[in-house]
Amino acid sequence: MTNKLTVSHTEMGHSGAKQDTLTAQMRLWKFMSGHTARYVSGESSSVPQETADELLASALFTMGLTPEGPELWTHLPENLDEAYRTGVRRLERKTALGCTLCAAALKSVPALPCHSLTDTLKSIDRGFGSYDFRWFAREFPADIDYQLCLSVPETLLGVDYVNEYLRRILLENDFLRRMDATTSAKLLSRVSPNWRALVCNLYEPVASGVLGAAMTKRDVRKMQTDLPVLQALLETLPRSQMEEELRLAAEQAADALNIAHPAARQYLARTALALVPRISAALDAGNLDGVFPQF
Repeated sequence: MTNKLTVSHTEMGHSGAKQDTLTAQMRLWKFMSGHTARYVSGESSSVPQETADELLASALFTMGLTPEGPELWTHLPENLDEAYRTGVRRLERKTALGCTLCAAALKSVPALPCHSLTDTLKSIDRGFGSYDFRWFAREFPADIDYQLCLSVPETLLGVDYVNEYLRRILLENDFLRRMDATTSAKLLSRVSPNWRALVCNLYEPVASGVLGAAMTKRDVRKMQTDLPVLQALLETLPRSQMEEELRLAAEQAADALNIAHPAARQYLARTALALVPRISAALDAGNLDGVFPQF
């Protein structure tokens, strides 16, 4: 075992809190002794330090706890074995959900041949077959190379990270499937001629084209922006008003594309707001083509 979870006297505070913390530590050490013994199945009395550390971190993750911070000891369940079994059942349900999400994501891939997207989804699909949520729940065995438009927070681990990644993939793929694939491919080729082979996101350039068209009152499905009009519209606006124009454009685009799901509409709105720093830099340079690509 490791002493990484030992709390200093200062962190523990007064003597009562110190005693409570020491009691909690002893309960955790006892649990981990049995947990590690079950992991090795009686074949050895010890495991490498790295394995012990990960078994501990994974067990805490399974119980919904984090090893960082003294609050661990005040939230430690009284019955750790039961808390762990409950956590395993919860992860089992999340894994089953992830399999369903992955199957849906594989079926939702748009008619845009992007190797990194399909390879990533196939890797995740294989990963569910070997995901060891009983012992190493924080680690998901997959090569996740395809970049999302809006990244999953790094605070999410294991199946939690993968499931959120798949939810976002489904939102992005649904949006792309609403667009004409040939038109989208032309736009993507304008951004990166080798987009089919590169590890790049498909959603963001297409969404930008849609938003630009909406802001200049053009057909969003054609993704053509009147850049001089857009330049004149945006260059005098304060940031708050620019953000409001982008939110409105996202709403109008969602309506035009018959996007009704709140999560999908919110994703498009967040994508629009994320363009603000790039728009500001492009306005300074007098060239919005880098943000709203034309073809």
